[in-house]
Amino acid sequence: MINFLLENFPLLIIVIGGLLSLFGGDKNKSEKQTPRPKASTKELEKTPPFGSGGSPFNGDSNPFDELRRELQDSFGKRRNNERESNSKIEPQQTESSMESVVRSKEADIKNQVHEKLAQAEQILQEKKKEEKQQLQRGLDRIERVSRQIKMEDKVIVPKVTRASITQGIIWSEVLGPPRAKKPYRSNVYQK
Repeated sequence: MINFLLENFPLLIIVIGGLLSLFGGDKNKSEKQTPRPKASTKELEKTPPFGSGGSPFNGDSNPFDELRRELQDSFGKRRNNERESNSKIEPQQTESSMESVVRSKEADIKNQVHEKLAQAEQILQEKKKEEKQQLQRGLDRIERVSRQIKMEDKVIVPKVTRASITQGIIWSEVLGPPRAKKPYRSNVYQK
């Protein structure tokens, strides 16, 4: 028992520490802790209830509103710059560039459609090949089974001769039950 405790010294320390914290603990800590101040009813009346639309933050401003304003200011300047640069481009250039973009996208879409159709045709051909192979395997199995059935239906009848009949009788006597199980019966005993 002592060897076990000495070999498992870290486990022993953990168990002792757990027992001390459970039963003894430090009584000074509970005395040093100060009770929390209770919220006054006036403070509770000032806070808005959930879902009332009021700000849950202290003060009148919401930090998210400030962040939203800053983002709108920074993005608003970029949008104005883009609008000014776009308004400087001549309408003819925009129409010709848009037509070229539309043509290129149209060509890309046509190419994608042709590729998808080619892939679909290839998949269909592969499926047809697989189905043909499965049908051929099924037909091969049916042919093999039908050949086996035909072979089994043929009954081989041996030639019957006088010698084969004699051998059959001898073998039936040899392989049959012993004579003790079928004794001779005479008419004397039957009367």
